[in-house]
Amino acid sequence: MKLLQLLFLLSPLGIFAQNWQLVVPGETYHYRLDNADFITHTIKVDSVQQINNQTVYFLNRILRKVSTGPSEFEYYKDMGQFLQQNLWTHSDGSIQLESISDFLGFVSIKLYPSANLGFTWDAENNTTANISSVELGEVLGQPDSLKTIHFSDGNEWVISKNHGLISCPDLVNGGTVRLSGLESLNLGDRLYRFEDFFDFELGSLFEYGEYYFGMYGSESKITKDLILEKTFSPDAAAYRVQRKWKRWNTFYPTGVTSTTFGVDTLWVNYNRSDYQFPYNNQFLPLDPCNCKGTFGKLSKEGQEIGAEFSINLNDCSVLIEEDSSIPEKMICSGYSIFEQYRLGLGQTEYEESVVDNNIRRVLLGAIVHGDTIWGDISPDWFLTSAQTVDPFDQSLSVFPNPASDQLYVKIYDNEKTPAMVQIFTSEGKLLQTEHLNDVSKRSPINISALPNGVYVLVMQSDERVWRGKFFKG
Repeated sequence: MKLLQLLFLLSPLGIFAQNWQLVVPGETYHYRLDNADFITHTIKVDSVQQINNQTVYFLNRILRKVSTGPSEFEYYKDMGQFLQQNLWTHSDGSIQLESISDFLGFVSIKLYPSANLGFTWDAENNTTANISSVELGEVLGQPDSLKTIHFSDGNEWVISKNHGLISCPDLVNGGTVRLSGLESLNLGDRLYRFEDFFDFELGSLFEYGEYYFGMYGSESKITKDLILEKTFSPDAAAYRVQRKWKRWNTFYPTGVTSTTFGVDTLWVNYNRSDYQFPYNNQFLPLDPCNCKGTFGKLSKEGQEIGAEFSINLNDCSVLIEEDSSIPEKMICSGYSIFEQYRLGLGQTEYEESVVDNNIRRVLLGAIVHGDTIWGDISPDWFLTSAQTVDPFDQSLSVFPNPASDQLYVKIYDNEKTPAMVQIFTSEGKLLQTEHLNDVSKRSPINISALPNGVYVLVMQSDERVWRGKFFKG
């Protein structure tokens, strides 16, 4: 019986029986800022130590970006979040939330989570706090007791008896964070996992456009993969596909071109270790020795990973320049990566730039259960020798894809000439014409008047024509 009691106390339900604790080991807490439609903050206890007869919870750290100029910023590792870095528990029932860093300095907040209604104390920086209300309510659909702590500076914290911290201000970034999910109890929001992105259905059809542009030439390729078989293991997802493909090459400086095509049957592997998603828009800790890190932002449709960078420096305060003309793209010493993911579709866009070399891979279309759920799929004749013109120039970026009311276009061939943009139906009917002053810049095009459907976009300068396609819906 004692063993059963011990197992209960160590289980998630037993942990949450601890009255009025902000956080407890073993649980992952997800929060959203007001008006956010995705998880913006995640808190968990990394480790617990006994120091001078006090229990100290060490909370997960983040990587914080600090602006140092109009186009420059620095990364600071091991930053505390809205609950700071450490949570100290004291014998009088109080807890102390603390952070010490070069960027934030020393931050300390004192709370009495178990205090009764009306109790008042000195909280921080000449600020007082008191228990202003205790009432019954719900947390993520579960009945609970709620306690509101009011601070003399106007801030409010809400905690619950059984589900931890409910809401409080984000003292670093501003706004209010509110509990949106508890992982172990399977309540509310949860982090997206590898399976959410890469568990494809048998019979699904995916079409990709790939493009390489460099000093010695360019290559465009379209591949169409039909999933014939799949195996799923803890480490990877593997798919046997029938792949129809066509490749167009141009060699510099001769200008010689070639076209090849074919059909293959092969296995395509997605290793779990290659896709360690940040899952939300927090910055992740840098490794202490090599100044390497990732950051990402979670949207309604799926996962957007911003960039990964690695620099050989003695410390991990990294100066990086930002190219604000491309969303979520960061440039570091001439090297940048942009990745975008969607649930059930895997990687929908990948771009890597190293000096004058650019690689892009875009999901052009997807058919699942017989329904087109992304973009458009080319007919088989499109990938035969009878079609010798490159139908999809990946030096042209058209995004977002699918689009709603506004579309952006940009090219990656270092041309800065004006151009005319025309939008056609899939049957070739001209619907819209726009004029751009500089095709190398990200330029918006209003497509709100277009009905939902698949469109071909043609952009033409005095010396060149680019083609792309997009889906509105």
